Amino acid sequence: MPHISDPESIFDPAWENEQAAAESAVRDVEESFGTIHPLIIGGDRIITDRTITSLNPSNPEEIVGELCTADAEHADLAVKKAAEAFTEWRTVSPGQRATDILAIANTLRSRWPELSAGLMLEAGMSWNDAVDETADAIDRIERTGLMLLRLTEAGPEVPCSGEVEEHGLLPRGPGLMVCASSSPLADMAGMMAACIGSGNTVIIIPPSTFPVATAYFVKFVHEAGLSPGIVNLCPVADAEMGDRLMEHKGIRYIAVCGDRESAERACTHAARPTKGSRGFKRVIADIAGSTTVIVDRSADLELAAGGIVSSAFMFQGQASTSCARLIVAADVREKLVGLIVGLTTELAIGPTREAANDIGPVMSEDVLNRAIMAIETGREEGRLVIGGSRIERTGWFIEPTVFVDLPQKSTLVREGVSGPVLSIVDAKDAAEAIALANEINTGTCVVYARDRARIGSAKRELDAPVIVINRPWAEAWSDAAIKRCIMELTVTRTIEEEQ
Repeated sequence: MPHISDPESIFDPAWENEQAAAESAVRDVEESFGTIHPLIIGGDRIITDRTITSLNPSNPEEIVGELCTADAEHADLAVKKAAEAFTEWRTVSPGQRATDILAIANTLRSRWPELSAGLMLEAGMSWNDAVDETADAIDRIERTGLMLLRLTEAGPEVPCSGEVEEHGLLPRGPGLMVCASSSPLADMAGMMAACIGSGNTVIIIPPSTFPVATAYFVKFVHEAGLSPGIVNLCPVADAEMGDRLMEHKGIRYIAVCGDRESAERACTHAARPTKGSRGFKRVIADIAGSTTVIVDRSADLELAAGGIVSSAFMFQGQASTSCARLIVAADVREKLVGLIVGLTTELAIGPTREAANDIGPVMSEDVLNRAIMAIETGREEGRLVIGGSRIERTGWFIEPTVFVDLPQKSTLVREGVSGPVLSIVDAKDAAEAIALANEINTGTCVVYARDRARIGSAKRELDAPVIVINRPWAEAWSDAAIKRCIMELTVTRTIEEEQ
């Protein structure tokens, strides 16, 4: 059963209450295995003939649940209901929308055990990772509500002789939120809050890796008292139906959570205005990109090793913050690798139901197969120092794997791996490490160094949009990111009045 390692959890200060809630939630979710979950459109729950089957990655013989999928008629209905809800939701004051968003966060806080248990059993997260993910989702929703209060109020009048000028933000309209398979719950929660907080309505296509947990999430959103049609759940069984929704004339924007491939697909369809649409659709993409770690020769190697192992293998290397590659100064590489291997051997791997296990399975058989293919590439391009095999047991388990002696042009180094595979490449000095990091399409660069001059060079010369110094990962949903997202989901309006 799950075990909570931090008694100072934000959810409940009483250790005993948390433990009991956790165990009860896991039992409840297990008892609900096999349930058919409906579409949620305009507040109505619709059962369809075609479903997506979600399996427990620790034991694929267990069906976590069946999620109904939409046909063309349901897709049109979802857009219609979202458009109807938009006519009223857009007139609600920013203050009231923020209040509604904070109510959603409070409801999720009261239902955290079910959400966490769902993520553990459906996505293969360890219990603590699932609790952290749920806490992050709640935090992003709350912070978005607070940011909304500061952004969406009408701007001050601009004095001008004989003229008054006002500024404000207008919502775009009904939109589609596409959650890629690699998209975690927190990304989806933050994007949803930004969409509806901006006065828009949204239709959610859930990720294939935890569709049932997403269904519970949307259910809890409605429990908070949100009006029907503002948030709709519309899973699709194939890419063709997803494309149809993206090109629908009633969709005004497409919000993407997850991978670059999904964003590129959205951009392609958004640029194809259909008859009756209002031109090109806006695409808002929350893509963290892969993480590159640089370890300088001046770094605290024990600190770096701990952060690297946590980042590379937390949630089996599938998180948006996971370390995809490590660039290390050649003269400290051997010692650093020894520390990494030592920490990796201490990780316990097995079903996430068992509290003693640090690492569970990867999310899907597809992720497993891709990781195995990447490992074969690593064997050809570099030297394996630990791991490298699928674990022969029920479920999609794979050993945490580390490769060294990889060339800088290595496929693993350039592309990264979704899975517990760490690729290590040497750099002769700090300048070469920075140059290599800049060649790679990376969203976040983590730098471990104690030399202030080296840190200064990294800040000046690295091209990554997010740079983190001496800790494993960045805060993904910063105030700047929330503000940027809300601004992209709205249209600036200016009113000029002659007096």
